[in-house]
Amino acid sequence: MRPLGEYLREHIPRTKFSPGVTPAYSNYATAPWRAISSAHLWKAFEQYVADNIYTPLGMNHTTFVQPLPPNLSPLMSNGYQRASKEAKPYEFGASISRRSVATSAADMCKIFMMAHLQGWPVECSRILSQKPQN
Repeated sequence: MRPLGEYLREHIPRTKFSPGVTPAYSNYATAPWRAISSAHLWKAFEQYVADNIYTPLGMNHTTFVQPLPPNLSPLMSNGYQRASKEAKPYEFGASISRRSVATSAADMCKIFMMAHLQGWPVECSRILSQKPQN
């Protein structure tokens, strides 16, 4: 893989909507944050997210690391293009700017989504400040 800054400069996507008008999903949007966190926090994005989000929330089966760490690799399900075809190997992000999180349903449902939708479960740490009441 090439350095992230180099990749970002050469692959700036064309925008489809004017800024601030229409929300749109973007893999590219998270990439500059990865570059900034690595350069200014003196740790890799993957480690920063693990230390400041996943670990405090008890999300023990979630990572951005590729290939998957040995403790998570045996837990990964196979991917199938068709049920009648053979399983595909784990799909790696083509570049560091397009890497996806690998997580378990339990981590997403029990911890992360509950924290956002219903307040914070008693058993997990708070990672965001409470929304002010109007």
